[in-house]
Amino acid sequence: MPRRSKPTGPSTSTALTRGASATEPSKPTPIEQPIQFDFLAQQDERVTKILRFWDHVPWAVLYKHDVMRSGAYLKMVTRAFDVGGRLHQLQMTPARLVRDGQELDDYPGDREQLIELAIRRLAAMKREFRLHRKNASNVIGSKVVEVVALNLGIYEIQNELKRNGHEYNYTQILESIDILNKTHCSITAYDTDQDGDGVAHVMNGPIFTQVYFTRNDKEEKNAAMRVTIHVNSLVADAIRGLDFYDVSYEALMKLKPVSRWIFKRLHHAMVFPTSNEDPRIQTIRASTILAYSGMGEYARLRDALKQIMIYLDDLKRNGIIEEIMAEDEWEGSGRSKRKADVSYTIRMSEEFYRQSIQAQQSRIEALTDFRDITGQATPEVWTPATPTARLEVAKRRTSRRTKGTSDLPLFGSVQD
Repeated sequence: MPRRSKPTGPSTSTALTRGASATEPSKPTPIEQPIQFDFLAQQDERVTKILRFWDHVPWAVLYKHDVMRSGAYLKMVTRAFDVGGRLHQLQMTPARLVRDGQELDDYPGDREQLIELAIRRLAAMKREFRLHRKNASNVIGSKVVEVVALNLGIYEIQNELKRNGHEYNYTQILESIDILNKTHCSITAYDTDQDGDGVAHVMNGPIFTQVYFTRNDKEEKNAAMRVTIHVNSLVADAIRGLDFYDVSYEALMKLKPVSRWIFKRLHHAMVFPTSNEDPRIQTIRASTILAYSGMGEYARLRDALKQIMIYLDDLKRNGIIEEIMAEDEWEGSGRSKRKADVSYTIRMSEEFYRQSIQAQQSRIEALTDFRDITGQATPEVWTPATPTARLEVAKRRTSRRTKGTSDLPLFGSVQD
């Protein structure tokens, strides 16, 4: 894996136009803030929200092999993945950057994944999400659209990452935001649904759709720089629909990248079980991990399997997995018989299981509270937050914390 050299960082002037069409968009207009943001807000520093669809899109490219490169540039990445039993395809084109005076391509990796997670977590904790309306123009015409934005200081982001064991400097964070804004993702659901419909376009755009930097020249550089980020439609839709659930933030921030992907997948399977089988026992194939996790390509299967066991042992060492049973899958016969795959049957720890059940319960409580407080059956539209509604959300949360019914059990010591 090539080592990243020190980035130069994006300039404020170029950042102001990122993600914009040829026609400069109008300045977003703040509108009455929705009650959905109150449900997203999180007081417990050990916990964050997983977005049901977006956080399972494999947009992090962990290893950039030579086969992906053409000189300084990177080829398009195409990946298949599944969420909720439906197959999707992700196509990505890389961000074009200038690093050390050289123009080159880069994809978001583990650094960008951690920074995106920290940014969302900080914005929820500090209640920095805002809903805006703006005029969007293209060759067809113009229309008013609603966008979800957040505003944070670069110094705040740096401190949040440092608090969780990730030391990234100022310019590295700026470059990561640049990569997240310039990497283009096209997501398509390409299997048929119950009505027989085929391909459906889910998303087409950057991870961060627009980025604006501001600076107060009277303050010290790190403390002065702030960034406003417009999140993509999948993130906005999840927030609007309360389509998220609790997860251990400390585990997400400390686990190895592929271990983190497996952790999220196992957690999702227990929060949203698809059968009456014991959810504490899950099965996953080596081919699934190789295809969807971003761990890269291996010339020899045995090398990949050895690496996968390192990631599974990482989860076991950290008290997430209790037991792993591997079963080889073969193809061919006689002298042509060869190992084709490995099926891992995994038993979750009781602590991880309780955590997932509590996340499931908290999600149900949030949807029930929304219905009771707003009178709407489901959160299909942004719903204004009246003072009475906000007070009722806070009262119900406080009542559950007092009774101890919503304490998410966490892992005693997530090891590096």
